[in-house]
Amino acid sequence: MSNVIQRDKWRFNALNSFLFFSIISSFAIFRFIFLDFLGENSILIFYSLFIFGSSLFLATPIGILPKQFIVLLYVVVVIVLQIFLPVLSGPDEVRFHKNVSEYSIGELIGSIKSSFDISKPSFVSSALTFSTYVRLLSGSATKAFPELIAVLNCSALLYSSSLFVRSVKISYGTIVYSEKTFLISVFAFLMLSPSSIYWSATYAKDITSLAFCLFAAVMLFQKRILLFLIFLVLATSLRVYAIVPIILYYICLSINFTYIKFSVVFSVILLFVITDFNIIILMNLVLATAFLFISPNPLNQANWMLLQGEGTWVFSPLWFTLEGIVLGVFFVIGLAFLVRGIFKKDYTFVLLYLSILCCASILVLVGYHLTVVSLGDDYRFGKLGENLVRKKFIVWPIIALWIGLIVDRLWRSLTFLFKR
Repeated sequence: MSNVIQRDKWRFNALNSFLFFSIISSFAIFRFIFLDFLGENSILIFYSLFIFGSSLFLATPIGILPKQFIVLLYVVVVIVLQIFLPVLSGPDEVRFHKNVSEYSIGELIGSIKSSFDISKPSFVSSALTFSTYVRLLSGSATKAFPELIAVLNCSALLYSSSLFVRSVKISYGTIVYSEKTFLISVFAFLMLSPSSIYWSATYAKDITSLAFCLFAAVMLFQKRILLFLIFLVLATSLRVYAIVPIILYYICLSINFTYIKFSVVFSVILLFVITDFNIIILMNLVLATAFLFISPNPLNQANWMLLQGEGTWVFSPLWFTLEGIVLGVFFVIGLAFLVRGIFKKDYTFVLLYLSILCCASILVLVGYHLTVVSLGDDYRFGKLGENLVRKKFIVWPIIALWIGLIVDRLWRSLTFLFKR
């Protein structure tokens, strides 16, 4: 009987996958129909309907109404953000769009092959790999309308988040008070956090990178090794250290305390070995762990500007500052639950905190390499590297679990309070 259920489940998931990728593949064709009949402004209308419609095919264990409300709000805010902020917001985004616009798929793949030398191991630039992925999925549709990148970003985040939440239900469903409240909180944060919305609206690789990591972690969790390896390669082609968040997502999904202990020990040893036992690296590691929540620095007046240009990067500091303040509150509340859990022998928050710590170790190492190796500067306390506000997005699934557990604990406390 169980084999029949598993087979039907596999067929259902396969059907979802087929429908999803069929819609993605046909997107470039249908958008021309909308363009001809309704004009250029129809692009925003089209992809909002596209994302909302495709979400109906996704099985997410939070209920149809909460899911559709979250997706609708997500798409609307992404559209509004694209109206007020540039889609090509920085040098990387401009480079991605230029590659997609000027080169064919064959030329991009040829560039990837020519830049890969097996005798001299090196990593292919994500400017080539991400551009190739966009070209494969959308053709030249984003050449004249770079705003259309939101279709791919929103679809990738929606599908990967839904798959992640379904796996979270398996692991955490029995340890939370209100499963539905917990899962809705996790899904809502992944879709509606300011960072998720911002990177969905821009011509950036961050959403695709996160989606590949989530797919890989879920495939590993489901013991689909071949699919795991495929998504691992795809994720690594965008971020060379993708294996780290993937393993940590898997640890959080499986709630494996043995693996996280090993990961922490390995991270600390790696930090010491690479930095020649520089104790400052550990101090920056603790600082970076908090900074993944509370960033950018809300005490910096410049971070309260609605719009700011930093070199060729145009962004909204206020957008991220408000997010950082809210996450900072959740960070402090989570630490309180962590301490309380230790006394009650509930180490779930400890697991999540150590997972975030391990993710932070990679970002700290990247900052160390940039400061000492690339720039030749002295490494000092508080030197965390460049643009951590952007790179911290890889920790989002773990922070989503952190926030989900807090909401669940608070909901349980309120429920008991009103029952008295």
